[in-house]
Amino acid sequence: MKKKLGAAAIAGKDIDHKHPIRNGGGNSAGNLRVRSEKANRSWRKGKKGYD
Repeated sequence: MKKKLGAAAIAGKDIDHKHPIRNGGGNSAGNLRVRSEKANRSWRKGKKGYD
């Protein structure tokens, strides 16, 4: 992603898998996206077992 978008475009952001690897996703470029740290790391908050 750094080569594709440049370092400035992903500064302060996370690279996220659209389809999780544990559920059959892969590391191909089509399965990756750039998301803010807050959006990527907060998806579990409030879910049972992750508090």
